[in-house]
Amino acid sequence: MLTTVLPGHSRIPVVASTERLQGLGAAAAALQAVPLAPRAALPLRTRSIGDVDFAAQRRERAPPRC
Repeated sequence: MLTTVLPGHSRIPVVASTERLQGLGAAAAALQAVPLAPRAALPLRTRSIGDVDFAAQRRERAPPRC
């Protein structure tokens, strides 16, 4: 359901400008700077999908090293 219409477009440019990348980096840094501690409503996540261990899956499927 569309609730808000803003002027502009949603096309993502093929090549990102320096300003766009710097803005993205600044936004990521600002989010990372917020101190958070695990709590009941927001537990610590060590995996992107809690019950799937992708690293273990990669290890199991990896070819043997010589």
